[in-house]
Amino acid sequence: MSLTARPPGITVRPIGGLGNQMFVYATGLAQALRLGCPLYVSTNWFATQSLRALELDSFRLQGVLIDTAPSRLSHSFARVDRRLQGSRLGSLRRSGERVFVERDSRYDERITTIAPNMELSGYFQSWRYFDRCASAIRGEFARIQNPSSWFTETHQELAELGNWTAVHVRRGDYLDPGKTNYHGLADTDYYARSIDLIENQVGDLPLVVFSDEPRIAAEVLQPLGRQLRIIESPPGSRPAESLLLMTGAAAAVIANSSFSWWGAWLAKEGNIVVAPRPWFDDSAFIDRDLLPRSWITISR
Repeated sequence: MSLTARPPGITVRPIGGLGNQMFVYATGLAQALRLGCPLYVSTNWFATQSLRALELDSFRLQGVLIDTAPSRLSHSFARVDRRLQGSRLGSLRRSGERVFVERDSRYDERITTIAPNMELSGYFQSWRYFDRCASAIRGEFARIQNPSSWFTETHQELAELGNWTAVHVRRGDYLDPGKTNYHGLADTDYYARSIDLIENQVGDLPLVVFSDEPRIAAEVLQPLGRQLRIIESPPGSRPAESLLLMTGAAAAVIANSSFSWWGAWLAKEGNIVVAPRPWFDDSAFIDRDLLPRSWITISR
């Protein structure tokens, strides 16, 4: 569909992994619903990537997937650190559209003033961007396309556990040189204190572990001396399947990961969620609007 043929709407350009893509999509959908216009999801960034793929198409979404040439602003945004975003504040015009760029990692209230025919550029990592339509967002991410037999069988097995606690351990590229100092890692002590806190409130629940590195997660949690059910997805299973399995928990101990964040947020409202603070070690990331007020934070 060409730019001239499609009705005015909100365009988003997801980047990063599944959790980051979901934040961008949810923010765009919230604005499209507010304005009563279509949501367009540009997929062009992923054509330039070898380690990242579009994961949003795992869900049954109402947003329209499009493939358009990136604006110079959007292309550069994906490659820069948030500390540099202050030089690109405000809205810029491109091909009859305007580009709204978030200021930094805090909620940017200017977004409530945008109109149709706008492109959103940013990470938008705050529940406040879509709080007013939270039910609609939850509905968007509630079902996946063509679930695997592994997902269906594991979902049933976890349901038979009754109430259980999800524990998410994030490693992967967080261990890469240059990224560890920015993100930081949640360690064994953090998980021990978090699990103790949950057990003091809801009792001793089975612990189900989710991780991008199951072997490393087992090593991190082994000192706890607890029986663990470690979820290991088979080749071919997309990240959305593991994320939706995580949402079945009655309580959650999350890592400083957007994947982890969504696994907890999409679960039953009112669940106990324990999250690490600070979210990232780099002080340029301001996490004051990231975590819902009902979540408990513990230092890591």
